Amino acid sequence: METAGIALLYLQLHRVTKEQSHLLRSLDYVKRILRNLNGRRVTFLCGDAGPLAVGAVVYHKLKNNAESKDCVTNGASNVDQETLTELVKPSIDYVRHKKFRSGNYPSSLSNETDRLVHWCHGAAGVIHMLMQAYKVFKEEKYLRDAMECSDVIWQRGLLRKGYGICHGTAGNGYSFLSLYHLTQDKKYLYRACKFAEWCLEYGAHGCRIPDRPYSLFEGMAGAIHFLSDVLVPEKSRFPAFELGPQRKENKEENNS
Repeated sequence: METAGIALLYLQLHRVTKEQSHLLRSLDYVKRILRNLNGRRVTFLCGDAGPLAVGAVVYHKLKNNAESKDCVTNGASNVDQETLTELVKPSIDYVRHKKFRSGNYPSSLSNETDRLVHWCHGAAGVIHMLMQAYKVFKEEKYLRDAMECSDVIWQRGLLRKGYGICHGTAGNGYSFLSLYHLTQDKKYLYRACKFAEWCLEYGAHGCRIPDRPYSLFEGMAGAIHFLSDVLVPEKSRFPAFELGPQRKENKEENNS
């Protein structure tokens, strides 16, 4: 996802600034990654689906509908209602019942240590599952649990591990932006802004240097993506993970 992640960052900067140069830089990275797809992995972050999704959006914005459609065709998948009800919902409820007394969640099923609060491990990742469950199934228990996750992240989510998205402060900050979208409670916007303040002091907290210091999910690109979203929180999206309301997006594009 490293090259595709940089493409996504330039796409985000285009969305915020409206500068065409960012979109063209994104296209450069998209072309590079699409030439090297191998068809062996279908996951979004580590396989072909992520680059195809980014490519579909970039080509759509450049009004190259044929290329955009090809990306969608090669990367599309569907989940039917039966699967949601019989498989997905029970799995979500199983994860809910693994919650620690603190409100945090295990990093894996076999790990009972209440230690990690990252997007990749713990409450900062589970909160997104709970918010989506609330949107799909309309049950208040999911929203309540998501709010409890937010409190855990607020208390324990400033991380010395780094500023990135996967296991850093920017990724934890996105949970507040997403919950702000869902509830319109400005408490969560305030929390996102405070985490952004931490990220603005990049390098001042003695944090670890990530293995890929400039990548979207581990490094500086993720922190930049988060900070750019804080500038326009109503339009923020967790990169490569969260979709906005389709009708609103279409209306904005038609008016631009």
